[in-house]
Amino acid sequence: MIMDLIYNSIPENKLKQRIHFNKFMLNVHRSIHEIKQIDKFKDQDPIQVLCDDLIDKIHFLFFDEFQVTDIADAMLMSRLFTGLIQRGMVVFFTSNRVPTDLYKNGLQRDLFLPFIDYIHKVCQIIHIDSSIDYRKIASKSENRVYFNSDYESEFLNELITNIMPKGAVLEPKIIEILGRKVYLEQTYKNLLVTSYSFICQEARGSVDYLEFCKLFDTIVMKDIPFIDMKNGDSLRRFITFVDALYDNNIRFICSGKASSPQYLFDLTERKNIGEHTSKLEDEYFSIDRTISRLIDMQSESYLNKTKNLFK
Repeated sequence: MIMDLIYNSIPENKLKQRIHFNKFMLNVHRSIHEIKQIDKFKDQDPIQVLCDDLIDKIHFLFFDEFQVTDIADAMLMSRLFTGLIQRGMVVFFTSNRVPTDLYKNGLQRDLFLPFIDYIHKVCQIIHIDSSIDYRKIASKSENRVYFNSDYESEFLNELITNIMPKGAVLEPKIIEILGRKVYLEQTYKNLLVTSYSFICQEARGSVDYLEFCKLFDTIVMKDIPFIDMKNGDSLRRFITFVDALYDNNIRFICSGKASSPQYLFDLTERKNIGEHTSKLEDEYFSIDRTISRLIDMQSESYLNKTKNLFK
């Protein structure tokens, strides 16, 4: 809400951009790779070249869900954001973590600590402490989008049939993502029907999920299990997947073992973070946001933002 107010208060003729942090970092990695292929920049620091390019296009940069989860991003963003801020860019972040907890327990975190000090030096940090999650009290739509997979699978299948034109059938589709061919078993125009195992238990990441969001306005995910908090890869992918859908206003219909999205995770495991879970603190911290978003995605206000099917 506050991010919206600040962004909307800046005139449209100003150079401003609002973007999810994961998407921004994917663009950064891609741009640095492209800069390295250009002969005239072969003797220059590609990060500084990128900073020069970005400051010509953006003066006010807004990030949702600022987080650091791997060493490659940790080492890159320190130099990148220092360069952007020194060039005069105004940067706004939202995050579920205070700066001192960024990249907590990360590999070689000591190399990232100077950037945390820099954030404290140049940024105004505002802590918003509210016990109310307004997404959770949004009005719930009459059009159900979450089903219990043990007892309501037939209702989900009936819904899929009803939202498709009469006589239409789901068909396989092959798409290409960064040179990789990805086989999708069930699609119809801008509708994708998939499973938790395909999305979260195979080697996928943000780039895949963002591509799905470009191609499909409605995504159905079947058979979400009770998510094992110790399975870090699947947990991380599910959180990233939900973030991508939410930020792109994708209609999400799903079925799971739990009676409601808030019961998909065993939150008691977060209270005793041991050796096997210490590297998952960022994901554990993000679970509340994921639950909140899954609930909000059932609300009328969210569904009104999604695109109409097959238009």
